[in-house]
Amino acid sequence: MKTLGERIKYLRGQDSQEVFAAKLGVSKGALGGYERDENSPSAEVVLKICSAANISAEWLVFGPVRDGSTLYDGSALHDGSVTYGSGATRGRGEQSVERGRSGASAEKEALKDMIIEQAQKLTASQEREIEMLKAQVQDLKAENTELKSRLSLSALAADERAQANTA
Repeated sequence: MKTLGERIKYLRGQDSQEVFAAKLGVSKGALGGYERDENSPSAEVVLKICSAANISAEWLVFGPVRDGSTLYDGSALHDGSVTYGSGATRGRGEQSVERGRSGASAEKEALKDMIIEQAQKLTASQEREIEMLKAQVQDLKAENTELKSRLSLSALAADERAQANTA
């Protein structure tokens, strides 16, 4: 599985696109775009996929990579072979995946930047939502005060009518 889309499709397994998309909170069309490598999922969706499939974001985004002296492949979920630094190929199949340390580092930095950007967008969105909620709370407090005043006036008027009727 060379591409992110292929790995997403693999992780979907026997689920239909509709079912898997619902699990991720995205549309079927968006999932199809990810699987065809037409669009890239947001960091939030990447994390949802990883959580649903119980795999690492690194494996999902980068595929099987060589990390230090051990092969890191997420959850041993790879179907190609992996080329080690010495050039010796291990694993099934004829296909090899080569990852230079600088290329993997750049990809990791890009993922980190993407996650930070998404977190900042979420934070800004949450701050706007908090401000909107604060304004709604203020409006509700003002409405509550007005209703209390009306209720007090109604109670006074009712007391006055009751006293007038008894007199």
